[in-house]
Amino acid sequence: TYLASSVKEFVGAMQHGLQLQVLLDDGTSLPATASIDKRLTSLMLSVRNWNVVGASGEGFVGDVSRSVPFSAVDGVSSGHNNIVAMADDFIDERCATLLLGDGGQFLTFR
Repeated sequence: TYLASSVKEFVGAMQHGLQLQVLLDDGTSLPATASIDKRLTSLMLSVRNWNVVGASGEGFVGDVSRSVPFSAVDGVSSGHNNIVAMADDFIDERCATLLLGDGGQFLTFR
């Protein structure tokens, strides 16, 4: 069916990686790569040349990668229907937000 072939194409593209922007709390956007693991259990995010501050307080530029298990995603909202606090300030119709866990954490993409 059309839906099945569309999902298969999307999953294949996501396994290779998709370039997008991660939107931070202050409205700053960072170029990132998002991909899905082969078992389709986690979303992996990689941000290159991120200004990292170490435990000692010293900064350096490096690459940061994080894995977000799909089991940790409590919901998804999109565009202006977004339910996170910063929605009115920075989120537009091109955005999607993953709501993570009970701690009020979220991850917004553009």
